Amino acid sequence: MQLDKLKHYLIGLPPETRRTLIRGLESARARGDDASQYELIMAAAREAFASENDSFPERATPKRLFFKPIEPFLISETLPRKERAQIHRSSLDSLWRWLERDLAPGELDEVLAELTAALFRGDAAATDRLTRSLRGKFLATVREYMAALDVSMEGHRRLANQIEGQRVLDDLMDIIEVFECERSMTAFAAPLPHRLGADVRSVGMVAANYRSFLDVEPDRGVFALAMLLPRYEPPESFVKFVAGAAGSDKIATIAETVYAPAIDLVFTTIARHIEELSTVLADRRRLLSVADVVRRYHHWVRAITGDWEIPISSTWDKRISGLRTQMSNRLVDTIDGAPGAVRRALRLEMSRGRLVGADPAAIEEAHMAAMVYRAAVCAKDSLAINQALLQIQKPLEQVTETLTNALLSRLREADPEDRPIVAEYVDGALAICAELFGEDYVSVVRKAYGGLLKPRS
Repeated sequence: MQLDKLKHYLIGLPPETRRTLIRGLESARARGDDASQYELIMAAAREAFASENDSFPERATPKRLFFKPIEPFLISETLPRKERAQIHRSSLDSLWRWLERDLAPGELDEVLAELTAALFRGDAAATDRLTRSLRGKFLATVREYMAALDVSMEGHRRLANQIEGQRVLDDLMDIIEVFECERSMTAFAAPLPHRLGADVRSVGMVAANYRSFLDVEPDRGVFALAMLLPRYEPPESFVKFVAGAAGSDKIATIAETVYAPAIDLVFTTIARHIEELSTVLADRRRLLSVADVVRRYHHWVRAITGDWEIPISSTWDKRISGLRTQMSNRLVDTIDGAPGAVRRALRLEMSRGRLVGADPAAIEEAHMAAMVYRAAVCAKDSLAINQALLQIQKPLEQVTETLTNALLSRLREADPEDRPIVAEYVDGALAICAELFGEDYVSVVRKAYGGLLKPRS
């Protein structure tokens, strides 16, 4: 009860006020102040943030502060190859272990200890100063370390092994660049709004800032562009910005300008959505994300093919065709198996002459298959899957409608003991129907059978 009251109170606060409260609690706890209610308040705060799909502010640590400039470039997806300005989150753990184990002994270790103490005291000014000092000493130490080791192929292999692989070494190269141009990046981003659009005025303002950045960092434009991309609303309007800033919608022309790195960034973003889909399909807890991932992929493909002129059979045309094929292949296995999944989920099971309850895993599998099918239909213009969709549509809709109608008939005839079990199957069937036939269809059914079904949660 106390947790519910706290959660209700926190939900009523503006998100930034909640963040300030949590940061204050973290600081108080770090100072050793009485925090007897800390865990209760933090549990309520986590639920409050989750209820609004807002990100929970993570506790400040030396590691998190050290890597803060890297945040705009972090990705969770494992891409087929390393892309510049795309740093995998897991590399940070490997590099921090390397820092503590191999680089820290000596001067670096002393700064790290001072930073930890400043965080514990809640001294913001000292924390900021020491974090910058740690980055600077890290850069100097890494340069010396790499110069000593990276003088031959054997030295290169040794370094890669020490930091847990070539991918991590590649990410380290990006991190070094970001740290080296941190001040320039801050100056570039500071005057820009947190949310950007592709209107003429915004394009001119951002382009002017970008040119100023290139005057200082001529070879690092990709980092400025990667920092820009997530600020666009919707994100895919970044494609329109690039065309406006480059003064042409022809991709071949854009490739000859200072905006050329944006082309790879856009293709990489589409590839990330494809990899994200694979993760979502493998994680039943993220079932509801399937349609959203496919939708975002579709919007990016539509943007790149609509806002940029891509010559047929060009390298870029082949690249976008390859991405379409990859996404289609990730979807098609689930779509092909959809009728069978629905049949397994909605077939009434008997044991010793009595009905057996619906299998939640089977219902979930069929529901996801229907969601994938619906998402693919909505994004069909961005896929290479039209024939598969046409072939599956009729059998999928027929088996769903036939089995749902059979379950509804059985529901009317079921005795009081069996009725709750049949109602479970019907609830699962209607979730699938909502994907295939729409919510209006389901509303009509629920109205007709309302007295026999549980109210929707």
